[in-house]
Amino acid sequence: MDAAALFEGTMELIKQRGVHIFAKEDDLVRDAIARMERKVKDDGLPYRVAKERPLIGGIADLIMSGSDGSVLVAIELKYEPHRSRLPSTQARVI
Repeated sequence: MDAAALFEGTMELIKQRGVHIFAKEDDLVRDAIARMERKVKDDGLPYRVAKERPLIGGIADLIMSGSDGSVLVAIELKYEPHRSRLPSTQARVI
């Protein structure tokens, strides 16, 4: 399985389960990383998954690299939950 297919499959599983369970973007990123790391380990894939890696032009929320350290997938996720799911300390008045 190539790195792009692993990422796309992970996002599809998360989408099927529903993103409503995440309170913030970081929860989504952590879930995706955990799923991808588990798949890499279970299938013996030659990838590393990491969170928040600096790249030219910014910081990626999630990256997958090959055994040689080359970046295969770099993702910047954007997720804003509905205000009704935010804890009251994070709720914003608009």
